[in-house]
Amino acid sequence: MKMIASRPWLAMLVTVLTLSLGMISSSYAGGGPRAQKVTIHLGQATNDLHSAHMAMKIGTNLLQHNAKVTLFLDREGVRIADNRIPWETLTWAGNYIASDFDEFVSAGGKVVVCPGCAGDAGITEADLRSGAVMGNPDTVADAILMADKIVDY
Repeated sequence: MKMIASRPWLAMLVTVLTLSLGMISSSYAGGGPRAQKVTIHLGQATNDLHSAHMAMKIGTNLLQHNAKVTLFLDREGVRIADNRIPWETLTWAGNYIASDFDEFVSAGGKVVVCPGCAGDAGITEADLRSGAVMGNPDTVADAILMADKIVDY
């Protein structure tokens, strides 16, 4: 300890290393880094099936890499959650949009529908596909404010 006290630069280096190691070890508490929260914003549906397909495929990929993913649907995107649309007939590049949605939800993805946009599209809570929830001020705010990253389609 006497050697460190006589060399202030060494004392500072030890302090910095100790603090750094403490930060690193706390980020790995519980066996690994904290899962990132990702919100994927989708404002497209039948008007842009490519974007709809990619949003759900990217979301599923992130879920498989231990992210917590919320798919936030607004504008035309709310139609993705409308169970009255025959999604089994809609494809993009040979991929069924209904299968993309079901795969995303099965992998643990959360689907939040903008209530105002749903109302504008004539979609009620009873019309939502299994796995989708009608948003409210809190769930919409959480999807945005609690996200570490937001991906926009």
